Amino acid sequence: AGAGAGAGAGAGEERGAVQMTMSGEGEGCRGKDERSRCLYVLDTRRASNGSYEEHQSFGAVHILSLSIVDGSVEYIGAFFPSTIAGPSKMMLTTDSKFMLLFSSISNSIAVLQRNSSTGEFGELGLVQQGEKMLWEYDNHIASRGLSWVTAADVATGYLDTSFNLLSPSRIFGSIVASSFASELLLLGVDRFLLVAQGEAGVAVLRWNADQETFVFLQHLNKDGVKDANAVHLTITEADGEKIVIVSNWVNNNNNNN
Repeated sequence: AGAGAGAGAGAGEERGAVQMTMSGEGEGCRGKDERSRCLYVLDTRRASNGSYEEHQSFGAVHILSLSIVDGSVEYIGAFFPSTIAGPSKMMLTTDSKFMLLFSSISNSIAVLQRNSSTGEFGELGLVQQGEKMLWEYDNHIASRGLSWVTAADVATGYLDTSFNLLSPSRIFGSIVASSFASELLLLGVDRFLLVAQGEAGVAVLRWNADQETFVFLQHLNKDGVKDANAVHLTITEADGEKIVIVSNWVNNNNNNN
């Protein structure tokens, strides 16, 4: 289950919506068990009779939800405890190319780029589960030949300001936390990366243009104490102030919350 709407096509292309939805096992689905689902990309521009036509499909995705963030498509994929879990995103770059990242059943992150001529996504490479240095994602991706996502894109803010990379799940008690998450925060000329690190709390890193990497700045504190068990975070704005909302895993009387 799960469905959502997509963004319009890039410059020079016919305008139309792209929708992604979930379906059960079917021909061409590469899931490994009966719980697996396929991710289908549906193009409404081809829906001459009012129904969606399948445009492209990818296997081994379990749960999906979609939303539009500043003109780009964001989706959240959830996975069973036997696999990796966490958020990933589709974004629209300044050259109108979509990039899609999602976790596959092989415990890696598939990185896809949309071909503006055909509308199809081609795989650029994989980011393996072992890459745990979340704040160095720009270097890790570039090292796998995905050079079109460069350090300069991060430094100049060309990437979506809410860009997230998938990170390995952590197990708390008997449950798997939804994910560790990251958010890119732009404040004037400064770029900060906030990373929810589970038991280590929330780390704040600042972009260093000379080193072309994020450098640790501080941990977020709550009541003078470093936050702990941070499994997710999001950034919002109210009255001109940036507000960081952190989700924590806690255990009260052996009940997981």
